[in-house]
Amino acid sequence: MTIFINNEPYEIFEGARVVDAINLYFNSNPLLKNHVATDVTDAYGNRLMDNGRLLSGTEIIIDSELA
Repeated sequence: MTIFINNEPYEIFEGARVVDAINLYFNSNPLLKNHVATDVTDAYGNRLMDNGRLLSGTEIIIDSELA
């Protein structure tokens, strides 16, 4: 299924959770290797829990900083 992380499309498996999307985002970009997520929100600004399930088309925003 396709989700959008920081306005970029990513393919992720069905039944993925927010933590899976965070890992996908950081592992797909070598420039973010030493970063950690500080805040994860949906397109409406609602904070997301790590164990929350994702649906196809979900838009999330990941804020990060160096670890």
